Amino acid sequence: QAVECAGLALVGMLFPEFKEAAAWRETGFRWLSDHMARDVYDDGTHWEVTPGYHGWVAERFTVAWRLAQLNGVDTPEGFTAKLHGMYRFDLRVVTPTGHGPMNGDCGRYSLRSRMAVGALLFDDPELRFAAAGDALPLNAFWLFGEDAFARYEAMPAREPAFAAVITPDSGYAIMRTGWDSDAAYFFFDLVPYGGGHSHPDQLSFELQKGGAILLGDSGRANYNHPLHGGYFRTPEAHNVCSVDGRFAAPDVSPERLEWTEREDWLTARGRVPITLESGDEVTWERGILWIRPDTWVIRDLFRGGGVHTVERWFNHAPPYPGNVPEEDARQKLGIPMDPGECIAVVDGERRLEPGWFGISASTRYDTESTVVTSRVEFPATLRCVVRARAGGAAPAARDVSPTSLEIALPDSGGAWRWSWPDGAGTSRVERRAHTE
Repeated sequence: QAVECAGLALVGMLFPEFKEAAAWRETGFRWLSDHMARDVYDDGTHWEVTPGYHGWVAERFTVAWRLAQLNGVDTPEGFTAKLHGMYRFDLRVVTPTGHGPMNGDCGRYSLRSRMAVGALLFDDPELRFAAAGDALPLNAFWLFGEDAFARYEAMPAREPAFAAVITPDSGYAIMRTGWDSDAAYFFFDLVPYGGGHSHPDQLSFELQKGGAILLGDSGRANYNHPLHGGYFRTPEAHNVCSVDGRFAAPDVSPERLEWTEREDWLTARGRVPITLESGDEVTWERGILWIRPDTWVIRDLFRGGGVHTVERWFNHAPPYPGNVPEEDARQKLGIPMDPGECIAVVDGERRLEPGWFGISASTRYDTESTVVTSRVEFPATLRCVVRARAGGAAPAARDVSPTSLEIALPDSGGAWRWSWPDGAGTSRVERRAHTE
């Protein structure tokens, strides 16, 4: 409805000679304001929590707001601040290549042109920095006039003060090593269910380095294509876990348990229930320990009773054009040629399954997924270590207790012990002397 409301407000401003123009304008903005209040979280995220549709709605709000600004029309209280927040959402989640995460019905879409528009709209130097030099779209003339590009070029740019961040309401947990194009980037999906554009991707993750997606969300296809519902909207197209072949229900929102950041490490945890064929319910809790700069420990904890088969899915992104396919570029950046090399340590038996990687509605590539199978008695803890680099001595991970594990990193000459509470709370992470 935001599109229709924006249209009504626009017609009311563009054609003031009509006797009902004022009523159209006022009604359009009243409904737009209702949608802004109801559909956009306080952290600036659109409720459908899909970056592509978030931007599409933000653009509709923007056109109406900008025309009102140019014509001296007052907009509802709070509208401007929330619209700025929608552009700041793009800044929080943007990857080193300027794209957004691929969760939900979203391919690999650039956020830079949107952030460039937001930079000019709100005179925001951090948006200007992340948008980069030539990102202002041609249609900026309609919003800003003929001097738009000169004003954009003259704008100051400031590197954002944050690197890792979680959106408070929408649960996009972003871990990045910096803002340069060679940075490593990790997205942990603590995002709530957002309706029809959501995928069954709770607690999934994406790993990128130097412009290359290594382990990621599989993306999307055209809504009319058989693969859209037959593959891209299935749990297996995401980096998630199953128990006895059952996944979390697609409309279940993850419970957020932790986001703790320190100088050398960061922890994030969430959990979801999984209902088995018998009707019994087990709990899957995924914890992420980021050991800066390029190592992520993924701890999957399953609670319940009995012996079960757990499968963990790791979806590889193929080296398609635009995903740093050149061997010399990957070697220069220390990026694995085979995304499977990123999975440095994992419990269980591995196999490869065919899959697809959809960067847009019409463009997709064949790829593979690593599936790891474990037969374990619950409660059980399964471990994985992923790295955004190739080579080096392999890390190791072992359980110390039901609520702690130890990770040995030979390349750094030491080990880390990670202890977590039962449920919500703050983890304890200690760097220790190297262990055998």
